[in-house]
Amino acid sequence: MSLDDALFLVDRGGINHKVKGSVIGTKIQSGDKLLVQRGDIRYHVIVTGNFPFGIIEDTDLILANDDQGDIRHVTGANFKTLFVTTAVIDYFRSNPNPVLLYGSYTLQWNVVDAVSVKVTYTGGTISTSHTGNVSFPALSPAPISYTLEATGSDQNTIVETVTVFVI
Repeated sequence: MSLDDALFLVDRGGINHKVKGSVIGTKIQSGDKLLVQRGDIRYHVIVTGNFPFGIIEDTDLILANDDQGDIRHVTGANFKTLFVTTAVIDYFRSNPNPVLLYGSYTLQWNVVDAVSVKVTYTGGTISTSHTGNVSFPALSPAPISYTLEATGSDQNTIVETVTVFVI
């Protein structure tokens, strides 16, 4: 049985669903319950926060069915790999770009599959939102650099910089 083909039993509002490993990372929702065995004890884990990280231990066993309907055990370490994502920065730009003669400019960004996002400049943090469209006045002639950091659940961080030249 491949991990992608495993069928995991997910309880959503008292209704049981079998969810393939290949899609569980995008289908599971906060409040869902999953059957987990830790040692000799079986219990339901409630999906919250950054599930399964910090909730499922590497040595836990998550119960699944194979394509023949037989019950299999998937280790917590293997189960977590179904949820690992690498952050992707769709775009990070200024408008107008890159030179501004007068008026104002807008910083725009969109990030997917990130567990954390931070947009900063020398004056501090602007946003921690995955999507942004923030306008700034052009106050004085100077280059202004903005940095976007996006981290996926794989703990890899992608960094992009945009510099606006106010003249």
